[in-house]
Amino acid sequence: MRGLFLQALGNSNTVFSVEPAGEYLLIRFNNLVVKLYAYKCVKQHEDFEEELELRELQPEKPAAILPLTMFKTPLQLVQAAVHYELYRSELSRFRNKGLLLLLLATGHSQISDLLSDLRARYSESSHYLMFSIDGEGFDKTGCEVFKDYVQSVDEDSRAVLVKNISSLLSLI
Repeated sequence: MRGLFLQALGNSNTVFSVEPAGEYLLIRFNNLVVKLYAYKCVKQHEDFEEELELRELQPEKPAAILPLTMFKTPLQLVQAAVHYELYRSELSRFRNKGLLLLLLATGHSQISDLLSDLRARYSESSHYLMFSIDGEGFDKTGCEVFKDYVQSVDEDSRAVLVKNISSLLSLI
């Protein structure tokens, strides 16, 4: 991915950009700057809770595990990162920042539904994405930097992104 840029008409300032920057994606939206870290990991434990322990995910850190079977488009990660930063104060009632990030990435509006789907999909998948805002909150040993951000936006991808926005609106 070389970068995606969007400028306002008649204005030289970039409104939105996504650029690879080594180990992370640098996302700029107006005055907001977000560093999105994503890694593709091989499942080490069949039990989801044991995997969370292995990865040292902490509730107060915006880091999460997303089974590949729940992953439709890299834009889910970009969208979740931007929404997390934009609406952080409105969504401060969520104490578990990783679950909030997953809600924003998957379009679930209920934590119980998310956890049920997450556990089921985790058991079906041998790999998962571990992603984070600002690279905090996990052990990435044995994982590789996720770089497969190039993808055409098809109808299924658009449907996922629209669902995520609808879910966000119900949360704020």
